[in-house]
Amino acid sequence: MKDLRKKWLIAALAAVMALNFAACGSADEEDDEDTDSKTSVSSKADDESKADDESKAEDESKDEAESKAEDDSKEETESKADVEVPDDYFKGTGYALKIDSAEWSEITDQVSGVDSAFSYVGDSDNVLTVSANFNVISQSAGIYGEITPKEYGEVVTETYNGMEGYNVTGGEETKVNGINAYKVDLTMEQAGVTMDMTQLIMVENGTIYCISYGAETSVYPTLEPKFNDMFSTFTVI
Repeated sequence: MKDLRKKWLIAALAAVMALNFAACGSADEEDDEDTDSKTSVSSKADDESKADDESKAEDESKDEAESKAEDDSKEETESKADVEVPDDYFKGTGYALKIDSAEWSEITDQVSGVDSAFSYVGDSDNVLTVSANFNVISQSAGIYGEITPKEYGEVVTETYNGMEGYNVTGGEETKVNGINAYKVDLTMEQAGVTMDMTQLIMVENGTIYCISYGAETSVYPTLEPKFNDMFSTFTVI
């Protein structure tokens, strides 16, 4: 049972790593565009003064954008400061949600790249339910704080479509406990295991939150209500 659980977990974590890869790819793409723009300007060295002025303007614009993002994040954080979270909620970095400890075991220390992770340990006659996992990624959006969940979701979708073994089956705007979100559905085949996975992407308080959950394809429909019970309580604090 332990070895089987580990096998499912390894397969599921591939999806988590894909999300991190998508985030880095998005930032790198933006950086490359900035670099290309600056190179194009500097190549016109006939007017060094103009190039310096444009470079200064870009730096000032970037500083203003970063300052605005910080101010907006501070204001939003202060507005959320009075949010009351029940004592029985699990508290992560900037968020909280209710986890039934009788059915879910925390495995955060076994998973890299996530803020929290849980595996299913509830009663079931089907051994494949051990494949069920639920995790949350919480990372600063930085200067990309104004990106929408849909925009970020499209980056994730594009990344998955370019990865062997992954097939995005759906994507749509939705809400998670009143928070704007983008939902990505996909199937994943790794090491002979096929899993149905879902990711819910949100951008709040200058932070990107991604809830990922899934299970082996044949048991996913049975476990989906349990996933819903958890993410429906997600609260930004």
